[in-house]
Amino acid sequence: MSAERAHAVAVTENGTRGGTRRFVGGLNQAAAPRPDPDTPAPVRYLPEYDNVLLSHDDRSRFISAPDRAVLGPGWSVGWGSVLHDGLVRAIWRAEPDGIVVRHVPLSKRAVASVAAEGRRLARFRGLAADVQLTPVSC
Repeated sequence: MSAERAHAVAVTENGTRGGTRRFVGGLNQAAAPRPDPDTPAPVRYLPEYDNVLLSHDDRSRFISAPDRAVLGPGWSVGWGSVLHDGLVRAIWRAEPDGIVVRHVPLSKRAVASVAAEGRRLARFRGLAADVQLTPVSC
């Protein structure tokens, strides 16, 4: 690889904005900093039919078979997915009075994280900031 090409794909830090570092320099960003492997992934509310889940032929890396069996019957049109630590652990939908979440058994800390992110989503969508969490199991 020429020195010019190597420079073009080298990752360089291009300042910060709002606490987020931006990197420029091509598609090869292997040199970009990575979080500690033990860092938990944040809670994410995905909309119905989100490409994160639909684009993978093998979805077992996102949801376990037991969780799919528990959440599957209610996972129909109008329900999105909730990722906790990178895995589908709940389903959700928006209603006029807030966010409704059905989740597999979670720790108290995980439930608090799911609820907090649900309140942020409700406020963003202009709904009441109420989050109704309902545990489901086999």
